[in-house]
Amino acid sequence: MQKISLAILCTGLFLSACNNSTNKNHTGDSSATKTDSTDFEKTSLGGLVKGTFTEADSLADLPVKGYTIKRLSGKDKYGSYTKIEYKNTLQLVNEAREEAKKTMQSEYELNSNLDMYRDFDQGGEITMNIGRITLSSADLKYFEIIIKDTSDSKELFRGGFDSNIPETPISNDVWRNIGIKSVTVKIRPPFYVYVSDHLDDVLFKFLVTPKK
Repeated sequence: MQKISLAILCTGLFLSACNNSTNKNHTGDSSATKTDSTDFEKTSLGGLVKGTFTEADSLADLPVKGYTIKRLSGKDKYGSYTKIEYKNTLQLVNEAREEAKKTMQSEYELNSNLDMYRDFDQGGEITMNIGRITLSSADLKYFEIIIKDTSDSKELFRGGFDSNIPETPISNDVWRNIGIKSVTVKIRPPFYVYVSDHLDDVLFKFLVTPKK
């Protein structure tokens, strides 16, 4: 009788050990799959994690009514001009909602636009408005934007533009072009924005600060 009980006990312990081993292996596989999925998501989004613009970010930007742009250095030549504007993510989202009302967009289209701003414009947008005396010098491919902190020591973001043919001059006016650059990392002014004109070898520096 004792031998039979001992045999049953040993069998039970063996089955329990096998189950525990199976569960651990299953949990490990699930964790590995989750990690791989996250890595794939980050890679497919260019290093970004979706949905990182939060309600807390909205509340932080809510009091901001706009931004002051002050040029600190860089001189335009021969009647050309170089200007920038900045909008934070909350401003872009609110503008998308207003535009949806005016154009009677579908809810699906509006939500798609809002998701795009939340996911890929986490630091807002920089709009560059330029005028140059020749067609080639006004092509956006020759320009790059660099954003640095106010200590001027840390680069926060850098991005160039695709080639874009400028607008035809009116009379003796300059060739005009506008480029919009999505800032794909979370940043909040004040900060410096540099505009590098590679063709004319000129560097413009602007200070972006919230309006009070």
